[in-house]
Amino acid sequence: MANIVEVLKELQSERDRLDQAIKALKPLVSMNGQPSAGAGREEVRRTLSVAARRRIAAAARARWARVKAGKNETSHTRIVSSSARQKMAAAQKARWARVRANTNSPAKRTLTIAGRRRIAAAQRARWATVRAKGKKAA
Repeated sequence: MANIVEVLKELQSERDRLDQAIKALKPLVSMNGQPSAGAGREEVRRTLSVAARRRIAAAARARWARVKAGKNETSHTRIVSSSARQKMAAAQKARWARVRANTNSPAKRTLTIAGRRRIAAAQRARWATVRAKGKKAA
């Protein structure tokens, strides 16, 4: 029992030593394994002044005002006559008829009842082996 306690203490001291080494090396290497540009420096987050935030907000409001003003000038809706609408509908129906008539695609395959039963039996057998291994380990 005393031997296990000594081994545990030794492993914990080794872990602490490795943690310190990792902490010392981490700032020197970036995530992709290449040395980072600011090796040894901690990243400092820059803050904007209130005046700078106001200038940015004013610029954003001006951009949105220009976008909204442009929407009112030009309308993107097209006016289509009823005869043109009928022609488009007929063309669309013809396209869908061609798609539905296309028999090149294979028929949908379904699973037979016997096949489903075989799969279920195999799955039950797999789980039985998993449970048996679990009981042996416990």
